[in-house]
Amino acid sequence: DGAATGSWTVSIDNIDSGFGAGTLTDGFEVKDTITVAGANVDYNSLRFPNERHLVRDSGGIWYAVFHGSDGIYMTRSTDGFSWDSPSKIVGTSGLVSSYFYFDSSKDLFGLSVDIYLSGDPATDELHLVWQYDDIPDALADYDYIFYSKCDDLENYDTANAWSQVDGGTSPRYDAIDSTTTSSSYSLHHPDLVVDSQGYPHLVWRWKYNIATRYIYYCTNRTSGTGDWDSIRTVAAGSESGYYTIEGFPSIDVDSNDAVHVSWSQEINTTYRSLIRYSASTDWTTFSAATDIIVDDEDHHMLHNSLVVDDNDDIFVVTVDEDFDSVTAENDLYVAHFNGSSWSQTNLTNGTMDIESPVIAAKYGCGAEHIILAKLLGDASNVGDVVYWKWNGTTWDYMGDIGVDSRFYVSIERRI
Repeated sequence: DGAATGSWTVSIDNIDSGFGAGTLTDGFEVKDTITVAGANVDYNSLRFPNERHLVRDSGGIWYAVFHGSDGIYMTRSTDGFSWDSPSKIVGTSGLVSSYFYFDSSKDLFGLSVDIYLSGDPATDELHLVWQYDDIPDALADYDYIFYSKCDDLENYDTANAWSQVDGGTSPRYDAIDSTTTSSSYSLHHPDLVVDSQGYPHLVWRWKYNIATRYIYYCTNRTSGTGDWDSIRTVAAGSESGYYTIEGFPSIDVDSNDAVHVSWSQEINTTYRSLIRYSASTDWTTFSAATDIIVDDEDHHMLHNSLVVDDNDDIFVVTVDEDFDSVTAENDLYVAHFNGSSWSQTNLTNGTMDIESPVIAAKYGCGAEHIILAKLLGDASNVGDVVYWKWNGTTWDYMGDIGVDSRFYVSIERRI
């Protein structure tokens, strides 16, 4: 009858209130909290909704990657209840790199992960991208987009399991993009996806000033050497009729490994943000950008999350953030491309105050995709985590999953 079986696995940044226990409706089961020994977990341990923090290998083992106050950590669980003591992947004495900076009050950190599923956990590969600012608040600094992969998940907590994209180990990471020492350029909001052949595809925002910003993309699929190809431009802030690129790019691939990207960008007439989209079938040239979620009330749409399902339908979620009124709600919007055209739907229409939505595709049934979000919270921003389920035609509101979160939530890209 097309009903989903098993449990959907959700990673929730839930520092303030802790996790509940027990089985929830429609397959949600609250798991245990993940703690970092010797480090303070910040409420931004999970970052923006365009990023991914949770994956599952071919054998069903979960891996969570997140920020601690002194590094990027990774942990593993066979059942979702018992987790390994987290290992520091990036940061001082990290397995891969010491290049890490964390400040929850500034937009100077971010990461995303994805996994290549070979069918055998022994040959699955986890891919990691992160941003780094070496001298925060200084103009004369370097910014980087770094990458590393783990091709030995059984031993993910050892340095030998990690390498560059072509297998190089000195160092065990690649610098995908960097700024110059005398510039005020900066690099933000990385995301990545791994295609069916195991090639990673990365996107991020490049920023100079308000008007000069880009969405950049890079892969190693087209290089012919296994190393990275040239950086490509997905979108430029100088496009006629549009203004600054806010960023937060989200990326996924379809059944043909074409890449699909969404991001936030302002328009010149109102200087309010909307969600735009572009795609590439050859991993080199991107289509002209399309406006896919637009709000006539001139609010801001910043954070977004994109997924492609196994029918190659595309879904993008965002929140219409109302900065002009303390009484109006932040509405949840979803855009859907059904193979021929885009449509957009306001799922809340002033009935809820939503933030930080993420979306996941349920494979194997063409329906039952999940939107996970949190409600705008109390004075400490602690709010309920709620979700919607796609029935193949419309989105059904399923209610509160039974736990709270302070800021961000994360869910697997494919469930």
